[in-house]
Amino acid sequence: APIEPLNPLLGIHAALTRRKSGESHDGYNVKEKLTIYEAIKLFTVGGSYATNEELVKGTLERGKLGDMTVLTHDPFRMENPDQLLTTEIEMTVIGGEIKYQR
Repeated sequence: APIEPLNPLLGIHAALTRRKSGESHDGYNVKEKLTIYEAIKLFTVGGSYATNEELVKGTLERGKLGDMTVLTHDPFRMENPDQLLTTEIEMTVIGGEIKYQR
């Protein structure tokens, strides 16, 4: 480990396209492609359930830690999932405090 790069945008891209970055085919097991909403939920809410922290993480709500990432592009408005591959991190907020800002 790690087997894959730690960039969650690559995982989200793979969930949407069912292929690796740099590949141009229709995807492996095309029927298993997720929507952008499903993929983002998998990496946010799903991650909090995987670590048994859903009461304090996974969504932006009053009383939760306030962890979030600000991206250069809105993934919900992208016309092509490959745009995720060129999306960059603008800011990372952990516990309500800015920990990284470009």
